[in-house]
Amino acid sequence: LPEKIDIHQALQMNESEATLYNNERESIISKMGTESSSNVLTLIQNLRQYTTHPLLLEVDQLGIADIRALKQTSSKFSRTIEIIDEINVRKEKVIIFTEYLQMIDAFKRCLHEHYSIEIFTIDGRVDISERQNNIDQFSSKEGFGIMVLNPKTAGMGLNITAANHVIHYTRQWNPALEEQASARSYRNKQSKNVNVYYLYYVNTI
Repeated sequence: LPEKIDIHQALQMNESEATLYNNERESIISKMGTESSSNVLTLIQNLRQYTTHPLLLEVDQLGIADIRALKQTSSKFSRTIEIIDEINVRKEKVIIFTEYLQMIDAFKRCLHEHYSIEIFTIDGRVDISERQNNIDQFSSKEGFGIMVLNPKTAGMGLNITAANHVIHYTRQWNPALEEQASARSYRNKQSKNVNVYYLYYVNTI
């Protein structure tokens, strides 16, 4: 196999992001003594959604926000677009992993509008029989391309070696799941070096 380059990018939240995140975090801490452990885990999952994109907690807004608004409200989303722009210049392909369906939909809508290309997706809503067809279409198109996947649905067995860039947009708490996701691109028949981006915020859980 060619080289796999792991790129860990520590990101800073913008001021408004950080303020709201810390307010939510402090609220959870204040409830630790009174909430059940399952409720606390749910609250922590809210923080994880927030670090995926703040508007995931305001899904009505997420559904109508354009790419400019999505960049303004999330440093991570803004950095992701910068990476995708670089990949576009190189006329290469990228797969993006996030497990939240609303985020997959937001990526599909705004990236299609911004780059004027078809955005392919694989998640639990895509029938198993259709997943390989999506991969085949994505792989057959010349030059720049984007596919957005749920890492759990993508799982094992899918061959997406047409892409030599992987972005872990929503980080997994299970490192093995991320490795399995990266292996969709970094596997037999891959002819290019593969860049794997791990995006995360500093000073967050």
